[in-house]
Amino acid sequence: MTLDGMKNSAPRVMDPLGRLLFRGQEIASYLFQVPDDASEWQRLRDITNIVASESAKSARQELPQIAEEMRRLLKQEPSLAVADQLVAGFDRMVKLWKSARSGLLDASRLSNVGIHGPTDPKMNRKRGKPMLWD
Repeated sequence: MTLDGMKNSAPRVMDPLGRLLFRGQEIASYLFQVPDDASEWQRLRDITNIVASESAKSARQELPQIAEEMRRLLKQEPSLAVADQLVAGFDRMVKLWKSARSGLLDASRLSNVGIHGPTDPKMNRKRGKPMLWD
């Protein structure tokens, strides 16, 4: 098995949200190939609704936003373009879920880092020189 195959494979131990995300990813990929399957579109709507409600209960911020975008997409007429966007959305959510599971997105370590850099004034110096936002 190559490293690429291992990188994209599902983790051995998954929580219910992870199982939903991987199942949704599989269905979205299938719908990209077979866009006329109405029952699978409905299953994907159900999964997306559950993912949106479960991720909203947790401390995750980006997953509920992506799930809401996908819910809006699923209200449109089924097409290849919609299926392609759903595949991309589930890929993003799976990557976020994997990162959170690995500890990469530990909120306690990132508490003093804002969007544009550190928010702690002591951390705004580099080699003794003030940064532009000082």
